[in-house]
Amino acid sequence: MCSESAQLASYHSPVSTPDIKDENTKNDLTLTLPYNIGQSIKKRIIMIDTHAHIYADEFDQDRDQVITRALEQGIEKILMPNIDVQSIEPMLTTQALYPDVCHSMMGLHPCYVDNNVKKSLETIYSWFDKHSFIAIGEIGIDLYWDKTYQTEQESAFVTQLNWAKEMSLPVVIHTRDSIEETLTLLRKE
Repeated sequence: MCSESAQLASYHSPVSTPDIKDENTKNDLTLTLPYNIGQSIKKRIIMIDTHAHIYADEFDQDRDQVITRALEQGIEKILMPNIDVQSIEPMLTTQALYPDVCHSMMGLHPCYVDNNVKKSLETIYSWFDKHSFIAIGEIGIDLYWDKTYQTEQESAFVTQLNWAKEMSLPVVIHTRDSIEETLTLLRKE
């Protein structure tokens, strides 16, 4: 079983680009293009947090402040991958409270795959008829904590990859101690 969801609720900072000069204006950066020496073009950099479990219970006391700080730092969008059946409602509630900032994905995290995987996947799949999601996620294979449900994780991963193809949605993949297994399944699909 995976560690607490607090460890899942991590911030992923954007990668800095070495050829961008900060002109001390929020999100307005001057790009100096090598082929156009002496000319600068103002471009707006849009930053998003591509993976945040901001809807988790651990954020109940300070969710507003966390989102406010992210916005103040120039993060404009927060993408929220689902974990399991129980996390759907809190995730959708968070999206409803911050509709211009928080955007939900739908999937079953591999650490929450167990012997009830078929029922969990049926419930999760039913949500696609009720709500629009930006991606299928967070899906994949995690063999770090336990290999008991490896077969079930692989099956759930393939099922959700097929959903993504069926719905023309991108996927957000979680892989830990399972890169070869993950790549093998991706190549097959």
